[in-house]
Amino acid sequence: NRIPSKYTGQLFAVICLLLSATHSRGQIEVSSGIDMTYPVLLNSNNSTLNYGQISFGLRLGVAYKPPETQFFPILNLSLGRTRLPMKDFGNNVAVLNFNYLNLLLNENYVARFRESELYIYGGIGFSHLTQKGLKIAGGGGETMVSAIDSTKYLSSTYPAMNIGFEYNYGESAGKPLYLTIGIDFQYILML
Repeated sequence: NRIPSKYTGQLFAVICLLLSATHSRGQIEVSSGIDMTYPVLLNSNNSTLNYGQISFGLRLGVAYKPPETQFFPILNLSLGRTRLPMKDFGNNVAVLNFNYLNLLLNENYVARFRESELYIYGGIGFSHLTQKGLKIAGGGGETMVSAIDSTKYLSSTYPAMNIGFEYNYGESAGKPLYLTIGIDFQYILML
């Protein structure tokens, strides 16, 4: 369930090489923010389309950004706790509570406008999910008993990919300190 220690050093070296250069006037950017999630299960157990629950976590990032560049890499780490509705049982719903930890290496494309910037990015990485319990939500849910054998394998690391957009408007565009708002779509392949 963990990355073998012999690959940890190689992974760290690749990340350092991606975020450094021998001669550059670029800046290292550190970012932080709120990670709002809305997980949706995409398989036959999802009996209601777009059925999920909003939850919140934290997001941290570090980027190497040369001046006036149009492409730059960013390493994002997000963590939090969320709930995934899995199956309807009449007026009740079986939900899975879990902690998540996402590590994604993204490449940003910067589209500059007169008074704003749009960051378009995509990347690959890993998502580590840790099961925190299967529950029955809804009226009468406490009296129901449910056993789903496949949930015991949920505490694991899975490949992930994402695509997203961030918008920076006004006087903060092109400045060393700026505030953006955006949306990120992430797909986790649960093998």
